[in-house]
Amino acid sequence: MTDQLASRMPVVAHASRIVMAIQAVVGLLGLLFMLGVPSGLTIVGIVFAVTLLLTAVLLFVVVRWHSRRRAVLILAIIVETVALGLQVLPPVLLGYFILGDLLNPHVILPATALALLCTPGARSWFDR
Repeated sequence: MTDQLASRMPVVAHASRIVMAIQAVVGLLGLLFMLGVPSGLTIVGIVFAVTLLLTAVLLFVVVRWHSRRRAVLILAIIVETVALGLQVLPPVLLGYFILGDLLNPHVILPATALALLCTPGARSWFDR
């Protein structure tokens, strides 16, 4: 019985996995919408490639979550940091950032997942 309790996923780890799964689904929907837009080497093509890469990594992390490997946690933190940075840094660097930009789901979801992943409960899940 203690082995079962010891291997039980902490709430913060479970919540961060759910948030990342939601991000992956939103990424897949975004990719479907972008398929109808002619891209080439335009900004749409770059956005499509970045979205495809981030969505693929998110799906990989969500699928590998139960392996409990430290590498999965590190990859999850990296992908969430990149996703958050891609949403916040361009407006800041280009000078059109307003605080309302932080209410965007593309900012809230990675920030939430990143905050949950950095808690001791989530870190304790990835003990291998």
